[in-house]
Parts: sequence; C-alpha cells; structure tokens
Amino acid sequence: MKKAAPGPKRPARNCPWQTKALAALAALVVLLSLISGGCWDLRELQDRHFVLAMAVDLADETGQSGHEKGINPLETYTQTAGERKYRLSLQILKFTSSSGGPQRGEESKTFIISDTGASMFDMIRDMLGQSSKAIYFEHMQTVIFSEAVVRQAGIRPVFDLLLRDPEMRWRIKVFITPGQARSLLEFTPPTDEAGGIFLANIMENHSRTFHIAGAATDLGNISQALDAGNVALIPRIDLAGKVVKVGGLALLKAGKFIGYLDEYMTRGVKYVRGTSKSGPITIDCPEHPGNVWSFEMSDHRTKLEPHMVNGQIYFTLNITMRGTLAESLRLDDQDKKSGNQMQLPKVEQTVAKQIVKNIQDSQKLLQDMNADAFNLKTKLKAHNPKAWAAVKDRWDEVFPTIPIYVSAEVIIRGIGEHE
Repeated sequence: MKKAAPGPKRPARNCPWQTKALAALAALVVLLSLISGGCWDLRELQDRHFVLAMAVDLADETGQSGHEKGINPLETYTQTAGERKYRLSLQILKFTSSSGGPQRGEESKTFIISDTGASMFDMIRDMLGQSSKAIYFEHMQTVIFSEAVVRQAGIRPVFDLLLRDPEMRWRIKVFITPGQARSLLEFTPPTDEAGGIFLANIMENHSRTFHIAGAATDLGNISQALDAGNVALIPRIDLAGKVVKVGGLALLKAGKFIGYLDEYMTRGVKYVRGTSKSGPITIDCPEHPGNVWSFEMSDHRTKLEPHMVNGQIYFTLNITMRGTLAESLRLDDQDKKSGNQMQLPKVEQTVAKQIVKNIQDSQKLLQDMNADAFNLKTKLKAHNPKAWAAVKDRWDEVFPTIPIYVSAEVIIRGIGEHE
C-alpha cells in the first residue's frame, strides 16, 4: 500500500515572548547607535563659545586709576526686577585655524564680553545678544570677585548661580582681588596661555609654597565651608601693571568679607592645617647677624587636639617637619661647614622656634578678627562632642579666649650636594 504524499509544511509560529525580545533588542541597538555616535547633541566644538573665566564687579566700581569705569550703553538691558548692582564679565576662548592663522603672540586667544544687572543668570542670557554662538561653562577655570562686591552684600548673592548651574564644576578656582576683577581677564599671560587657564594653573603651585592658600579653596570647598558655617578661605590675587601675583588670602565669615591675611599669616594657617607638601622656611642665624639659612620642608605632620579641664577648653598642636638645608647665605667665612653635625642642631632649633612664633602670631590675629581659620570648632566637635555642645551657641565668644599650646620638631635629613 502506497504512503500518502506529505502535504506542505506549516510555517513555524514565534512565541509572544520571542517577538518582544526581538523588539527590545532592536530598540537597544538603535539607542546605542544614537548615544555612541560622538557629538550626539549635534553641536560641534566650533559652534560653541567656551567660557574660561568669569569676573564680578560692582556696576559703578572704579578701576585702578581711581576713575569710574564707563559702562558701554549696550552692556545693559531693560530690567524687570532688582537694581543694576553688578557688572559680569566673561572671558571666552577663541577657536583659530591651525593653518594660515595668526602666529604665536600676535593675537589674544580670548575675548571678553560684559553686562550689567541684578541677576547673574539674566545677564548671561542677555549676553547672547553679543555672541554669535551659545555660551557654555563646562570648561570654566577661574572666577574672580572684586573686594567691593563681597564687602557690599557678601558672597552668597553672587555665588548662588555657581552652585545651582550644572555646568559649573566644583574644581573651579576662586579668587578675590582688591582691584577691579575685569582687569584680570584683560591680562595677557607671558606664556601664550589663555588667561583663565594661566590663572588657574598658578594655583597648582600651592603645595610647594606657604604663600598660596590653594588647598580647600576651590568652588566646592568654599561652598562646603559656607554651608557648615565655617570661615571660608579664598586666595587673594593682585594685578600691578603687567604683573599678576597670587599670595595671601581673604577670610569670609557667614559669607561676609572680614579681611585679608598676608603671606606670613597665611603661612601660619597652612602650618596648622597641614596643607603644604613642600616649602622654604628662612631664618636668621642667631649667632652671626646677616647670615641666613633656608630650610626646605619635604614632610609635614600636624597633630591638633582639643582638651577640656575644669570647663576650660584648650588645644595642643604638635608639628613635626623633615627636610633639607636648601641654602646658607654667609657674609663671611664663618660656618663654612654649615652641614656638619655641630651646626645642624642649631638650624633645627631655630627653624622650630620660627614655626612656633609664626603660628602664635597668626593665632593672635585670627582671634582678634574672631575668625576660626584654623577650623578649631570642627576638631572640637569631632573629638569632644559634649564640650562642643556646651559652647556651640556661643562659639564667637569662646573662640577668642582659647589658648593653643604649640610645639615643633624639625629634622634635617640632607644638606645638599656641595657639602
């Protein structure tokens, strides 16, 4: 008996879950192709204006010459609210062609636009009328406030936008200048760098000198200090002619400007906070007037501890420094063997005394200003919460009366190559 011929095969059916899986896979492939295609937002670099530095002055602030800086009538707009308090200036990077363009040093790498008003955000949007491209802040390096701005109403009103805007990075370098902030944006660096980048790079040297207060002074650190009710430290920057220098710092308490510390007092603050990795300490020879020694610190250990005895709070500060004898300036032939074992203990003892005196001088000034730049209250709160609870509501009364007992040990490990 013959078998019947097989009929046509019926097409296989896909299960519902297989169909959904294929659809999800296709959607994933499309999504990955969109987000991994480079400039997914369709804006090329040359179609953006990148801000490198920002300066904030008072609208009627005078320049270094003492004359009122005239405001261009176009650097303003019809405001709907507030007074015309501030002048905001932005330093913007120029994009130039790599071939056929201007040669090195012939033209500035940046240009500046300004506006006046009450709202920082409003001024930035009004500046779009002076710009051929959208303005971006992701690569901003530097913010400079004039002393007059922070003296008038504190730093919080002009700081608010920097903390809210997601384009502002917390590693932005912040400065205060006693002069006009915009003048620093007009400064042309001798290194052919863009101005905002040059100023930010100066702060990278803070760990090698005691004169620059660079640690914990970025935008994010200042924000944390203000939120915690601590004294905020902001590096001071000055412009004189064609010379720019960063040195010393400004103190802000509760967001208000209370004064400057010079390089010597800044050194004392950095000793206590332990924020330098290297730096010179120069002393006079106690036995031979006119002879100078210079010690270079290479290792710094600081131990600051709070104590309470019979209701009296005091701190002990123990500092250990190790380093080398970097220089010995002698006016005569005495102490030629400055590196021998008989001379090194004298240098160590004299440097240690200088460190203690520097800290005591800084402490006195800060207590006179009622500015806890040593951050003693944070130490007290962490190590003795009960003592902190007893004084936190009257810290401004207690801080100026707190003694600090300082001891320093200096160890010279090397004396240089020649000796």
